[in-house]
Amino acid sequence: MKTLEKEAKEYAKELIEAKVIEDHQSGWMESVYLYITRNSKWVQAEKIKAQIEVLKLAHLRLSVEGIDKVDDTMIFTINELEQQLKQLENGSI
Repeated sequence: MKTLEKEAKEYAKELIEAKVIEDHQSGWMESVYLYITRNSKWVQAEKIKAQIEVLKLAHLRLSVEGIDKVDDTMIFTINELEQQLKQLENGSI
């Protein structure tokens, strides 16, 4: 899988080849793409959603297997992540 940096460089190169930007602007465009993707609230929200989904699936699996030892910790973590997601979506973060 490509790194975010490699994708940003390739996208900047594509824009140069398509004559959307000039060659001297490629470094600037690459920096902008990297900044946006690293600081994107959407990207942060998607990461949190993925964590919540994995924890819920693991919790379900453990519940089905009758393992309750990690139950409270997982539920606490899921609730904490859902709160972070709410704050992010409301612009509080």
